[in-house]
Amino acid sequence: MNPHDFVFQISSLRTLGDVSNNMMIGILVDSLGIVRQIVPDALYTDSDHMVFVGGELRGFTPDTLAFIVPDTEQINEGEPLSQTPVILEALKHATKVRIAQSRWQAETGGCTLQGMVIHTDRESQAMLTGAALKSMQDPSYTCAWKTDDGFIELSAQEILGIADVVRQHVQGCFDKERSLNITIAAATTIEELRTITW
Repeated sequence: MNPHDFVFQISSLRTLGDVSNNMMIGILVDSLGIVRQIVPDALYTDSDHMVFVGGELRGFTPDTLAFIVPDTEQINEGEPLSQTPVILEALKHATKVRIAQSRWQAETGGCTLQGMVIHTDRESQAMLTGAALKSMQDPSYTCAWKTDDGFIELSAQEILGIADVVRQHVQGCFDKERSLNITIAAATTIEELRTITW
């Protein structure tokens, strides 16, 4: 396999129509159901993978879907796929991936408390959790906390207050993702899925 071959796990691969007796093509579809790339006569499968051989993979993101379709299908790049149960379920999965990416960005993008920017990336969350635990063990604990503007002295009570704000921010992001996932699961059309945004 050369560096220009692109491998998809078979779990992300769906077939549309009867491909048992047809020449096949591969298509890449975004989470909105729009065909982003057609790869004619350029794939093979084994029990574990689908491989697009050669060419250039355009616009691939984690929510990109891969389909195998008969080459008799009328499919054009830049146009939406027609809705079928297989496509709808695949796009629901891709929409959940897209929403999870947005949740991650919101979760780790920081929050503010009284004008102070608080970093909420996973490393910062872990450091704050450690400081909060120490503050619970020792109410007289203080520490020099580094901010974008330099170091500030924080008391145990202030650390616990910041930890509460960060916890509310993080949980709020996951609560929103859960609510959107419920909306995604209830969707009955591709058009409904396209309206679901962060």
